[in-house]
Amino acid sequence: MGLDHKKFKEIKAAFTLDDDTLHHIADDFRAEMHAGLAHKEGASLRMLRTFAGLPTGRETGTFLALDFGGTNVRALRLRLDGSGKYKVESKVAKPLTLPGVYEYVCADAPAD
Repeated sequence: MGLDHKKFKEIKAAFTLDDDTLHHIADDFRAEMHAGLAHKEGASLRMLRTFAGLPTGRETGTFLALDFGGTNVRALRLRLDGSGKYKVESKVAKPLTLPGVYEYVCADAPAD
């Protein structure tokens, strides 16, 4: 059975966005992020300011990095040497198998 090119084009068209639509989505998403950061009533995104500056590459020391993905949680301990280089000292990844696990690691409401 070969590829049905007509069906493929129909499916592809259903998932294709023109530039104007894509820009509109990006603008709406940006507005929702700003509303969330301002703790506006009815904001669809709850966000917390980190007050953390952007990295410069001159940071030094041992740091913990956490990544909560859709199916896994990863933890890394890494050492930054101040020259923009790093060494991963240890790494652990575990599957998220318990339903509702994010309810215990995410904020339910913006911090006061």
